[in-house]
Amino acid sequence: MVWWVDKYSPSPDICRSGSLCFYQYQDANEEDRVFPSTNIIFNFYKRRYTSHDLYSLIKSGVNIFNIDRTEHDEEFFKETFATILKAKKIPEMFRSEYEVPITISVTFSINKPIPIEDGVDVIIIKHVNNLNQYLKLKKDHEWSKKTILLWFNKWDDEDVEQLIQYFKPVFYVKPNIIEDYYNLVDRDIRIISTIHDVVRNQVDGIVVTDNENVQLPPRDIIRSIVRAISFAEKNINYEDDYLKLSFMTKIPALISITTALAACLAALKCEAKVIIVLTKSGISARWCAYASPPCPILAITTKEATTRRLHLYRKIIPLFYNAPRASWQVEWQNRVRFGTTFSLKTGLFNPGAKFVVLSASEESYCNGFQVLTAPFE
Repeated sequence: MVWWVDKYSPSPDICRSGSLCFYQYQDANEEDRVFPSTNIIFNFYKRRYTSHDLYSLIKSGVNIFNIDRTEHDEEFFKETFATILKAKKIPEMFRSEYEVPITISVTFSINKPIPIEDGVDVIIIKHVNNLNQYLKLKKDHEWSKKTILLWFNKWDDEDVEQLIQYFKPVFYVKPNIIEDYYNLVDRDIRIISTIHDVVRNQVDGIVVTDNENVQLPPRDIIRSIVRAISFAEKNINYEDDYLKLSFMTKIPALISITTALAACLAALKCEAKVIIVLTKSGISARWCAYASPPCPILAITTKEATTRRLHLYRKIIPLFYNAPRASWQVEWQNRVRFGTTFSLKTGLFNPGAKFVVLSASEESYCNGFQVLTAPFE
């Protein structure tokens, strides 16, 4: 998900990527704009950035920053970690009234585990040979409660099936993608071809690893990826994708899983523009993402940590709700109104559009949904 406060317009004269690249200009009359997209992890590699460099990457489309501890020492980690936090606090000329979450992840080798700081939201474990090796390591460390991704040395069909059952997100990694982009003449065609495969295979995101031989920072490729994803998403047959994934679900299934699948089917059939999920842990929103919905998922939660973790899943727009609490009936109305207002202001849908609300009958797990119409006033 890409969240722009200011408007982006084409600038072939400024960006090398031509029609796929967009630049930012400030307009006091512009509202927030949300650009639903596949998540992008920016993986640091040896270079140090300023907070303004990282802020420009955030505004270009990066929503997850990864620090690989197999490549960098403790000093690099602490310095980069502090820079990311500074980038998140840079004052904007036209500040958004909604908080844009930025996720921080750390990578380490399964053969050399390390302590994990509290500010880290996601752990990526490299050099994993099989799933049992990971499960054994997980029992022995406190960080096992954090969100964990696995980087396998080689893929095994049985391991992949188990990961799918655990609803683990999948990210696409292509080495030297930045270097190829800036050195090849047909870079736009290659980006479109690569991203088409990423979207067609329904992966949750793409990893872009920094390269010392290109300009600082590599904003152009990030923006080109975002635009290419937009083009590729228009050619998706959501009904086929929904049926393929729903048939993979084992029966009997938990009520919350079947409700999420049903909500996605309802969104498909009524041509809903958004699925609003009222969630605390983010699990119901993850199940909706697993069902390959035809529209964005707006996950409204009262937990800031949940908004950052939800960046790992495709189609999800995490939205932090921080209003005073009330009874659940009043709370339901307030959160739906909050999500509807956000969607209307950011252009996710227009007045009169259909949208689906997935929520709990009481404040527990999501066990029901409704199809509603956006108000005209």
